[in-house]
Amino acid sequence: MSIILETLDRWDRQIILTEGCWENHILNRRPLLRGHLHAVEQVLRFPGRVTLDANDARRECFYGRDSAIVEIDVILKVVVEFTYDGPAGSGEIVTVIPMSPNRVKSGEQHKWP
Repeated sequence: MSIILETLDRWDRQIILTEGCWENHILNRRPLLRGHLHAVEQVLRFPGRVTLDANDARRECFYGRDSAIVEIDVILKVVVEFTYDGPAGSGEIVTVIPMSPNRVKSGEQHKWP
């Protein structure tokens, strides 16, 4: 599967998104995100908050908004699964969820800020 997004998060860890995940999983379930790939990258680079996933220790959840999606009253939750094959690790986006502001899934643990 081809990589359609490659970026660094706020801790300079490399994160990728595959075309298959974006088209077949994320956009198939959340078509309002079509055309907002840049917003996903901005949330990773400049999150409002980051939590540790409630169910999977390899995953972190990045929450934030981007000026490109202000027309809808949502924040984006970008879930990244990390592998630690190097000192910093690298990650792959597994899903993106638009959600109402100030909502965090029960059981998630605070990481940043």
